[in-house]
Amino acid sequence: MAIDFFGATLTFGGSSVGTVVGFAIPANQVRKREDTGLADTREVFSKMAISVAQQFTYTIRLNPEARPVKKGDSGQFVITLPKQDSGSTTQMSHTFSGFVEIEGEVSGDTGTSEGVTQEFTVQLTTENVIVLES
Repeated sequence: MAIDFFGATLTFGGSSVGTVVGFAIPANQVRKREDTGLADTREVFSKMAISVAQQFTYTIRLNPEARPVKKGDSGQFVITLPKQDSGSTTQMSHTFSGFVEIEGEVSGDTGTSEGVTQEFTVQLTTENVIVLES
């Protein structure tokens, strides 16, 4: 099963941070897939690739009330994925503990459709877990 992070949400330390607009793991664990009806190619990730990666890089569109993450921030991260299939009744979440190893700059403007974004890299401190929710 391939996992598409487009439209996922990020919660850190129990507070909503924003929407995932970019996600990366080491290049040797990525495969690309053409999505029918879309003009671009999305990167999708296998469950196995996510389970062995020890570092994730996110680009997040920050919620207006959220504070940007800082280098050294540590705790539990939860990525709630959109339903992967249109007829699906389950929603997957990806939960792990880690710390922000690389803090990216905050960019953008709240007055635009892109909003304010931040890219950052999280180093895992425990094995990640994928949980299926109803």
